[in-house]
Amino acid sequence: MKIQLIAGIVCSIFAAAASAAPVTTEGTGVGKHGDVTVAVTFDNGRIQNIKVVKEQENPVLAKKVYTDLKDLVQQTNSVDVDVISGATFTSKGLLAAVADAAKKAGVTLGKADQKALKKIARDLPKNSTYDVVVIGAGGAGFSAAIEAKNAGASVVLLEKMPAVGGNSLISGAEMNAARNWVQPVLGITDDSPELHAKDTYLGGDKKGDLKVINVMTGNALDAALWCRDYLGVRFEPDNLFFFGGHSRKRALIPVGHTGTEFISKFQAKADELGIPVITNMKAEELVKDRNGRVVGVKATMDGAEYTF
Repeated sequence: MKIQLIAGIVCSIFAAAASAAPVTTEGTGVGKHGDVTVAVTFDNGRIQNIKVVKEQENPVLAKKVYTDLKDLVQQTNSVDVDVISGATFTSKGLLAAVADAAKKAGVTLGKADQKALKKIARDLPKNSTYDVVVIGAGGAGFSAAIEAKNAGASVVLLEKMPAVGGNSLISGAEMNAARNWVQPVLGITDDSPELHAKDTYLGGDKKGDLKVINVMTGNALDAALWCRDYLGVRFEPDNLFFFGGHSRKRALIPVGHTGTEFISKFQAKADELGIPVITNMKAEELVKDRNGRVVGVKATMDGAEYTF
C-alpha cells in the first residue's frame, strides 16, 4: 500500500511538472514581402520568448518591429497593440504570426493592459547642447551628420518616424555620376560633369540654377566614391540606369535596386562614429537668437517636449 501510494505521488508530481512545462510553437503571418514565421515560447499561458524564424522584410523598416513591437507583445502578453508607423504590413505579419502560434499552443492571449501600452519616455534630458543638430535621418541627413562628426563637431540626428531612411530608403537610389567606374565597362568614354550639368539644366526646362547644378555634377563622382569606399555601399559592377532627360547612361545602381543598401550603411557608420540617432523625435520649431540666427530645435516625442 505504501509503495503504491509513493508511486502514485511520484507519478502525480511528474504529471504536474509535464503540464506546467514551457511549450514552443511556430506561427506564420503575412508581411509586406512574404511570410513572417516566429517561434513563441509559452509558460502557464504567458509569452516568455518570441524568436523570428523566417522573414523577407526590409531590414531597416522592420528593425523596430522585431525589437520594440516584439518586446511590447511579450510584455503585455497580447497582440492587441499598435503597429509600428511606416512598417504597418510587417507589424501585422508579426502580430498574426504570434496569434497563430498561440492558437496552436492552445493559449488565449488577452487584451493588452492600457497602462502597459503607455510609451515610456526615453531617458533624455529636456535640454541638450550639440555643435550640430540634423533634422531627418535620410540620405542627406546621415551625410551631413557623418561629415560634421568627422570635422570634429558633436552631432545629434533627429528623425520623426520610428525608423530611419525617409524617401532615400524607399527609392531606387540610383546615383548619377559622370565618368564613373562602370561607364568604361559599358564602352561609355565621352561623358563629363559638364554634359551631366547640361542634361540636368535642359531636363529641368532651363529653370535650374546652373551654378548650383555645376556644384552637384562636379562633385557627383566624389560623392559616389565616398559612398562606395568610405560607407561601403555596394553598386552593380556592370550595369547603369538610363534616366530620362540624360544623354548618357550614368546612374550607378545599388545592390538590391533600393535605398536599403545606402541606409543600412549610413546607420552602421553613424553607430561606428557614435552619432546619436533619435527616432520618434519630431522637430516642431527652429529656435532663433536676437539676430535671427537659428541656434536650436524644439521637438516632441510621445507628447513630451525637448530642445536641442
